[in-house]
Amino acid sequence: MTEFFHECTTNERKREIEELLNNFAQQVGAWRFCLYFLSSTRNDYVMMYSLTVFENLINKMWLGVPSQDKMEIRSCLPKLLLAHHKTLPYFIRNKLCKVIVDIGRQDWPMFYHDFFTNILQLIQSPVTTPLGLIMLKTTSEELACPREDLSVARKEELRKLLLDQVQTVLGLLTGILETVWDKHSVTAATPPPSPTSGESGDLLSNLLQSPSSAKLLPQPIPVLDVESEYVCSLALECLAHLFSWIPLSASITPSLLTTIFHFARFGCDTRARKMASVNGSSQNCVLGQERGRLGVLAMSCINELMSKNCVPMEFEEYLLRMFQQTFYLLQKITKDNNAHTVKSRLEELDESYIEKFTDFLRLFVSVHLRRIESYSQFPVVEFLTLLFKYTFHQVKAQTGLPFLDRASFLFLGKRAPHPTPSISSSLYYRTINAFSLSKSPGL
Repeated sequence: MTEFFHECTTNERKREIEELLNNFAQQVGAWRFCLYFLSSTRNDYVMMYSLTVFENLINKMWLGVPSQDKMEIRSCLPKLLLAHHKTLPYFIRNKLCKVIVDIGRQDWPMFYHDFFTNILQLIQSPVTTPLGLIMLKTTSEELACPREDLSVARKEELRKLLLDQVQTVLGLLTGILETVWDKHSVTAATPPPSPTSGESGDLLSNLLQSPSSAKLLPQPIPVLDVESEYVCSLALECLAHLFSWIPLSASITPSLLTTIFHFARFGCDTRARKMASVNGSSQNCVLGQERGRLGVLAMSCINELMSKNCVPMEFEEYLLRMFQQTFYLLQKITKDNNAHTVKSRLEELDESYIEKFTDFLRLFVSVHLRRIESYSQFPVVEFLTLLFKYTFHQVKAQTGLPFLDRASFLFLGKRAPHPTPSISSSLYYRTINAFSLSKSPGL
């Protein structure tokens, strides 16, 4: 394998080696040698080749493999992963996870009854939580939307099997995110000033029957260690993929929505990016980027919910939480009345986060704003004032102008594609007036 990838190896010699390797892979029992190679070598090329042999065996020749051999493979590969997942290169580890999921794709639940149970156990053990989340995401990718080489009946069976596990999985993922957040949260005796203090804070508190829910928002964003950030990023990646195919209206709870929005706050936390720049080390810069990435991943989850027009059973509570969290994020991003400061804040935020957040606002306004306007307790004018402020301070034209184009339809009542504007003209003019009164001299 080293010779094959060496820069001095001729194309003719590469063809010879490739033929030898292909012939070896076709031999009966070649997988046993590959299992030995995986256990005994640290050569990346050899390990990747060995996994490719397993992959072809499982996806192309599995029906002809003796039952005893299948049983041995189902037993040995997960043990190998569990023993070496911390030392394997990430791409080898991920490939091994994919091979094990391929076995589940063929044999679960008839011959591999503990396939998904093992994944849940990995997630629930703190030592193997990251590995379990990688397995879960791979399973969602490979089994929920399988390739065309499976029969229609098998595809439907796999989807049904996964749907039966959705509530358990969402509960585990929510628990992981909440546990990390609570563990690292620091509640000071005297909380610092926040964007929701004063009048705006009262508005948020009045949105919920329990004012304490709104009071949680001003708490500082926790400082996570590297391992916790990694676990949370994996959990959010899992949620984003799950949201792409599960029936959202029957699965999403207000508590899960709130938890995801908690992590969306990492994207508008300029403090971490400033600290990373000041401290200067590459490690600190990576930490700052990871914190921002959590915000981007959380917004990806939220946008999946918005794009599917999710209407859960507890819809009024869902709408309350959605509005409250959106109001808070807008306040946090546009909290300073000085136009230059707001622009600087937007420039400091991750560009991917701004794009995701702008997409979210576009979806939120088009899907839910009309519903919100009918609730007298919602501070809609204040919300739209913040929305205008955010829009007019967009740094990049390609980010702000599409939103302005959307806003012209929403606020002025242009036709297409919906028959009615999203808000009334009277509300629009009240918002314009409030925005004019609140804008800074530099605007």
